[in-house]
Amino acid sequence: MGFGSPVGKWFRNDWKNYFRDVVLSEKALNRGYFRKDTLEKLFSEHHSGYRDHGYRMWALLMLELWHKVYVDKEAL
Repeated sequence: MGFGSPVGKWFRNDWKNYFRDVVLSEKALNRGYFRKDTLEKLFSEHHSGYRDHGYRMWALLMLELWHKVYVDKEAL
């Protein structure tokens, strides 16, 4: 049986800046996959506690990290 990870809490605290630095970076936004205003709204709602977007944010972060490694061929 699997277990849940407290990603919502992580993105409100320890990983808050990491999410912004990676997902809201100029390079990530220039890919054109997502609209900046939508990502900023998602981040703001989550950080304020209005909504829990933790798993959405996790998916977006993993997508961007995957893209960096397998498409851009960057080392993390």
